[in-house]
Amino acid sequence: MNMHTTTGVTPPPAPRTLADMRLTPVMMRDILLKTIFRQNVEYVTEIARIICLPVAVTQELVDMARDQNMLQATGTLHANSGNEMGYQLTDYGKARALDALAQSEYFGAMPVPLEVYREQVKRQSIRNIHMSRNQLTGAMGHLVLPDELLDHLGPAVGSGRSILMYGPPG
Repeated sequence: MNMHTTTGVTPPPAPRTLADMRLTPVMMRDILLKTIFRQNVEYVTEIARIICLPVAVTQELVDMARDQNMLQATGTLHANSGNEMGYQLTDYGKARALDALAQSEYFGAMPVPLEVYREQVKRQSIRNIHMSRNQLTGAMGHLVLPDELLDHLGPAVGSGRSILMYGPPG
């Protein structure tokens, strides 16, 4: 489902899998381990909220860390856990988290790769927008402007650059 903000800009789609993240699995795993270690969280829904990923993607990351013997399931510990499985770091996982923290103290929200950021900036760019003369006069209708100025404003708006209009007042 595409959701548009009031600006008409489509946000980037939420990742559905770890591959959609376009980050290295080791980086994501280490951020997961550091976050669990520093935040003392055990449920996937809590972890997902902190690392800012969908629950399904977070579960995939947790499963990967489990397969590498860095996390272990603890079972449902509390009635308020919503029957959700709890996880904790193994000794190996704690050692890896500490090693990763020695390299970088960052934990929490998964970073956005620069290329994904660039793609979003392009989607939001106002360059090469096309405005009709009616749209321009609708936006500038409250101003008294010579017709030839409107001829130049269309391409200027489409350039995506700042516009300075000057002249005598009135």
